[in-house]
Amino acid sequence: MSFICELVETSPSIQQQVIAGRGFLVISHLLGRSSRRHLTLELLQTFLKLTKYLVTCPSNNTDLLLKQLLDHCLFNPALWIHTPAAVQIKLYSYLATEFLSDTQIYSNVRRVSTVLQTMHTLKYYYWITNPKELTGITPKGTEGPRPSREDIVSIRSYMLLFVKKLVMIGNGVKEDELQSILNFLTTVQEDDNLHDVLQMLMSLMCDHPSTLVPAFDAKGGVRCVFKMLSSDSQMIRLQSLKLLGFFLSRSTHK
Repeated sequence: MSFICELVETSPSIQQQVIAGRGFLVISHLLGRSSRRHLTLELLQTFLKLTKYLVTCPSNNTDLLLKQLLDHCLFNPALWIHTPAAVQIKLYSYLATEFLSDTQIYSNVRRVSTVLQTMHTLKYYYWITNPKELTGITPKGTEGPRPSREDIVSIRSYMLLFVKKLVMIGNGVKEDELQSILNFLTTVQEDDNLHDVLQMLMSLMCDHPSTLVPAFDAKGGVRCVFKMLSSDSQMIRLQSLKLLGFFLSRSTHK
């Protein structure tokens, strides 16, 4: 894999062949079918090294390669969920910190799709409490070893930091991005799986009221608040009231 990535870095003709042959889709498929022992920290470092090259040397080829690498490898939770926790923490900490400071790939359309994808990954793969009974969804990532509860909490914190930074790029949050967060809070029933996402939304509302308040109003966010006020958890109810308070205090008279 290291050899292939070096070829991609050094040869425009190889770059074009990888794009035409959807090379990273093939690599992802082969890694998914092979033994999990191949999904190591060294492999991740190889992917991250290539990612850093692609985001710092922009061209038509590198933009397309980066999109393929992200979609099929780095943003593919099924590939990483059973790897050691240190590998997953490294991946999501990189995305939440170095990656967003480097890349210019995120147009509005790209941003929205990435937020939706990350919220889906949180819901189906990186749950703290199994959502099958209460939320009524079939959880993914149950076919092998998973990170411990503490590691899942840590990974989720990086994923939510990634989402928070992503939605504030440019002119602030888009309504579809907020809708995906509200959909998560409305449909997920386990308090453990709600707490950190609700905290992130509160932080966004407090830090960026000029874009969050109109979007929250347009998407009927108050309905989501009332849903969470029925929670058995006092913490969830208190946070929901704080969110409502932030919204009302920064709203217009309308």
